[in-house]
Amino acid sequence: MEIQIFIQLILNGIMIGATYGLIVSGLTLVFSIMRIINFAHGELYMLGGFTTYYLFAVAKVPYVVTLFLAALTLGLLGLILERLIFRPFRGHLLGAFIVSLGLSRFFQNSAQQAFGLTEKSIPSTFTGKFVVGSVSFPAERVAIVLISIAILIGLHTFLQRLKVGQAMRAVAQDSEAALLGGIRINHISGLALALGSGLAGLAGALLGPVFYVDPWIGGPVILKTFVIIIVGGMGSIPGAILAAFIFGFIESFGGFYFGPAIVTTIFFGALILILLVRPKGLLGYEET
Repeated sequence: MEIQIFIQLILNGIMIGATYGLIVSGLTLVFSIMRIINFAHGELYMLGGFTTYYLFAVAKVPYVVTLFLAALTLGLLGLILERLIFRPFRGHLLGAFIVSLGLSRFFQNSAQQAFGLTEKSIPSTFTGKFVVGSVSFPAERVAIVLISIAILIGLHTFLQRLKVGQAMRAVAQDSEAALLGGIRINHISGLALALGSGLAGLAGALLGPVFYVDPWIGGPVILKTFVIIIVGGMGSIPGAILAAFIFGFIESFGGFYFGPAIVTTIFFGALILILLVRPKGLLGYEET
């Protein structure tokens, strides 16, 4: 393999892993705090892509502003969903899963009616290439990597340093003890779903110019996302991000060698192998 192709695949794997990291960290945050699995998370990613299309490609809003508005819009939607739909199911895995499955179909069918069945193409803001020696890097993918990693570092800082982030970690570790300590569980749950939904929308906004946007893009994403968070260890954000980068490289190199159609098979093969060695995932832990 030529060194240029190899480095391009590495960069592609980092880009995919970083954007998967945005999606899975939000979904894992929601699970760790609310003990629900939001199957509609992929549709929030899809809505982030459509938000970008209509703001940036149609209304000509600057791209950086579009990223912020996509995250904000989906974050507000997440806040509404937590209050109206998910709060009664907090801690009820099966009930929340069934409700979110219905919500997923609702968003998908609504998107077909509202946005049409044809794929939407979003032009790229970051044109040109970075050239280092004989290797060139598409500026768009470099920008996605840098923005995604900056956001993941910001999320880590938020959870570790700020009081509200520490409160979210306390609820994730022991919600009853956190409640006795004066932490308002409902507020933390709302913030978790808003933050998780905003991250999914932001990922859709970042990848919109790379791939086409249509009402069905959330399906494959949520399938891979579940595989990643299981491999990372349910409820572990560091584990989910680690697994996101591992599967980013699997997708990049697997797609190159075997074709995109085989990547999903490789995903599940890797899931089985890793769980045989680490049944609770890479950084999973025992429930207390």
